[in-house]
Amino acid sequence: MTVRKVKKTKTLNKKNATRKTTSAPGPSDNDIEQEVEAKFLMEPCEADKFLRSGFVQRIRIEEPSRGLECSTYFDTPRQLLKKRGISLRIRQKDGGYTQTLKSEGRFDQGILTRLETSRAVSSLDINRSMVAAVLKEQSLPVRNLSRLVPVFRTDVERTRFLVKFGKSKIELAYDHGGIICPKTGRRLEKISEIEAELKSGTARDMFLLLCELNERFHVQQFATSKAARGFAAANRRNAFKSVKHKRFATEGSNESFMLLQQSMGATLSHFFANNPNFIRHKPEAIHQTRVAVRRMRAILQAFKEAIGYLDRKALNGELRWFQNKLGECRDWHVLADDTAPVLAKQHPEAAATLRRLARKAHNARLPEAMEIYNSRRAQRLILNIQLWLSGLPESGGRTIAALRKESIRRNLKRLSAMGRLSSRSPVQKIHAVRILSKKMRYTLEILPGTGLADGNALKALTDLQDHLGNLNDASKCLELISNTREAELPSNVHETIRHWAELRMAKCLADARPSLTRVRRWGRRFL
Repeated sequence: MTVRKVKKTKTLNKKNATRKTTSAPGPSDNDIEQEVEAKFLMEPCEADKFLRSGFVQRIRIEEPSRGLECSTYFDTPRQLLKKRGISLRIRQKDGGYTQTLKSEGRFDQGILTRLETSRAVSSLDINRSMVAAVLKEQSLPVRNLSRLVPVFRTDVERTRFLVKFGKSKIELAYDHGGIICPKTGRRLEKISEIEAELKSGTARDMFLLLCELNERFHVQQFATSKAARGFAAANRRNAFKSVKHKRFATEGSNESFMLLQQSMGATLSHFFANNPNFIRHKPEAIHQTRVAVRRMRAILQAFKEAIGYLDRKALNGELRWFQNKLGECRDWHVLADDTAPVLAKQHPEAAATLRRLARKAHNARLPEAMEIYNSRRAQRLILNIQLWLSGLPESGGRTIAALRKESIRRNLKRLSAMGRLSSRSPVQKIHAVRILSKKMRYTLEILPGTGLADGNALKALTDLQDHLGNLNDASKCLELISNTREAELPSNVHETIRHWAELRMAKCLADARPSLTRVRRWGRRFL
């Protein structure tokens, strides 16, 4: 991917299209620019080390500029702009004012890309005609913009400089300050982050630089904008929520490389969307992060024939490590919030004891999960996936239909080799069937087909995964309480839970068999 910028002004022509307008603002004196950036959280002490490092001195091609930037963000009382994916701010810097509208960001190979429209203004008074023109240009409703009020403010000291890495020019900026309530002046949240914006060149050079920064300094990639964090800090209604994976619409390509980039990009977006709540220790965000990692592994499996063997094995091995390391903390949370409520329908006292035990164990393992998530190894993994994606061809590869047929046939052969499921089947075999059904379901979602039979198969796989997932939760419950001390879980309670879990496993297995039969019947045409 190469960076593309578009500038549109009333008086600029093609020859001086890269120059920003400095004339008095007229009706169409807008600067329109595509912003391509990546963001990292960095503590002030580490940022000082970064700014003074010899590495930065070697790649820097201009002296750093430092200055205070005060940005006031506006919206209607009902936050209509935010609901439309638009942020509106006026930035005060060096005695001047600039009004900017930014569109909702999207991920292209893991880089946040946004359309930014700016113009010079004379004060903190909003130029509403510019706002209306931009919304109209993006086919968004223009009504109800008569009242725009300040929602929050960001006050930061910014140190910025241009570097050259490979054949690309990248602007690095360190922001240190906070998100401020405009009415009280109280700081709502601190800001200490590095922004890398691609000015010219390729995304691959940018990711190579980011990988190098990750190896030299303690950073954490963070894709949430200051605007989103400001709205969340200013109003509880805007608090970050854990985000589930959303089905994405393919852009009409039948080529594997394009679909591979689209699907992995959507999964990276899912991963980063849960970043704010993960670092706030929200259990559901940990679960959704594991789901994103699991989907990345499924994508590598679905595109197996289009990906180099070494790339696939290296990435899949690290993703497996990441998924497993987050697993134990997640298992105790499932025990407390999913398994215990089901147990409570029959044994409320035992469920209350189990819930207390599970929450205590979850809290004890949460610091380890956070350490893994923030580790250099985990950061390296995600950056390497982005770097790998940036080096893939933008088109070509095998057709989606061929990949889909081959992937489904391969998984169905494995499913057939496992034989039937019965009450005597070992837990390991049942778990393997569950994992395989999950891979097949992801394959049908990633490599979509047409026809009623495929829709029925996806429904059967979803049902099979749900039933075997409930069975796995009951099995995991037995595993987790097996080494629990008597003081934490009395023997009579232990026996009650064990008996209940065994009965639940048998029922879930019986419920799963019809779905497994439907999957096998659908798969006969592939074998």
